[in-house]
Amino acid sequence: MEIIKSAVGIIFVRPYPEELLNPIIEESRRSGVEISLEEDERVQKYIKSIIFSSEKDKCQESFDFFIRRLSLKSDLKEVVWAYQVECALKSKALRLGIPSSLPLVGNVLLSGLIFSNVKNMDLNQRKLCVVQFDDQIRVIKRDDKYFSVVDVVREAEKLEKVIEELGMISIKTINLSSIRL
Repeated sequence: MEIIKSAVGIIFVRPYPEELLNPIIEESRRSGVEISLEEDERVQKYIKSIIFSSEKDKCQESFDFFIRRLSLKSDLKEVVWAYQVECALKSKALRLGIPSSLPLVGNVLLSGLIFSNVKNMDLNQRKLCVVQFDDQIRVIKRDDKYFSVVDVVREAEKLEKVIEELGMISIKTINLSSIRL
């Protein structure tokens, strides 16, 4: 499975002062990695979340450096509400073309199968995982414990194998008659 794009980030328990984050962010910058800060709308100069994104998985190295430096200034268990990874993966074996009316993110209608462990696709949760199988595999995973893009890719590969073994999806086409609801 090949990583096309990835984004790794943290959501803070309480907004974190931007002046304390800026030196760490500058040290964490790498070529090809974008860093996005979400400011708290109630208090200026305080950050609610930070996301490192890139092609492939280049952002993981920058993020890990950032987390190590942040851990020297603060206890991560007290300041981090959740870690989050979003990635788009290219599967060599799985090709889907079934329609879906469920939006994953951004009010875009997509096709494919969507698996989620959250009710009504509510993404305002501390622990969640949403996986969409289509021409790409898209994953959004959030947890209160640290994990990496590589962990998410491994889990997506396992899920893909399980789906194929259950006979829900053949390698080239969907066999809808084998799906039991």
